[in-house]
Amino acid sequence: MSSRSPAAWRFPAWDEAGVIRLENRSGLRFSLLPNGAIGSIEHDGMLINQSRGILPEGAPFRLWLRSGRESVALLNPAHVTAFGPAGPRRAVWQGRRAAWRWQVRLELDAARPAWTWQVTLEHPGPKARPAEVVLAQDLALAGLKAARTNENYTAHYIDHAPLEHPEWGPVLCARQNLPQDGGRHPWLALACPTGAAAYATDGVDVVGLSQRVTGRPLVEQGAPLPSRRRQGESACAALQSRPVLPDGNQPAEVRFRLVYQPHHPAATSPDDLTRLHPGTPSAGRPPPAAPVPRSCWDDPRLQPVCPSNAKG
Repeated sequence: MSSRSPAAWRFPAWDEAGVIRLENRSGLRFSLLPNGAIGSIEHDGMLINQSRGILPEGAPFRLWLRSGRESVALLNPAHVTAFGPAGPRRAVWQGRRAAWRWQVRLELDAARPAWTWQVTLEHPGPKARPAEVVLAQDLALAGLKAARTNENYTAHYIDHAPLEHPEWGPVLCARQNLPQDGGRHPWLALACPTGAAAYATDGVDVVGLSQRVTGRPLVEQGAPLPSRRRQGESACAALQSRPVLPDGNQPAEVRFRLVYQPHHPAATSPDDLTRLHPGTPSAGRPPPAAPVPRSCWDDPRLQPVCPSNAKG
């Protein structure tokens, strides 16, 4: 039996976790964990994502590559070969699994509370492989205290409004109807300038209840997003890209664009499509080729919570 006290079995505090911070002039701030997982997305006291992530798994945010029966979470530390910041507003991930190679670039706008995810896919070989990318952004759009007290409660007040862009396909807008500090109603839009095919507005349609039995999220089982508006307790904005065809000679690119507004007084309307523009991220330099910590077994910051460190 272990002689260690219960107090020794803890995760490191937020400020002890080696958080990497990206920030722009608008005050938009990303906190990234050392293994490349998302910690939080914040702006002026508001938590945009639903919960602060902790090591080793991070927040619920996910980027998936799907091709036929294959699926892989692109930011999963088990498949990320290199990760690091590429300036005060950018971060870059590189990864591989089987024949797939990818680079993911996150770039914050210089002065607006907006950001872009750019995914570049490579599949060496004589034949092109159709693939799609799914982005699922968990949502709070609430003050930090409110979100951390009861994220399910705040999720109930988020109004999801799917709009149709003439070129990009479905665009998801989410407005927090419960007034936050100062009477603000935070708002977020998610679009795919390279083309979206389907969407979901709740984690039930992305992860699914079957994960409790199968151990795999619904989205990893090949089911398309349902393009159904659901107002549930696991609020998210999820888009499925149109298929792309990377081959041995030509990589394929998918881009997602997110725009945040600190206060959106009125309900979402088609006029909000004018707030979007495609974004043009610059080419990020390669991240440092350093080992990516994946768990408590290879990250010293997590060793206090590992059973192997118990003595007695």
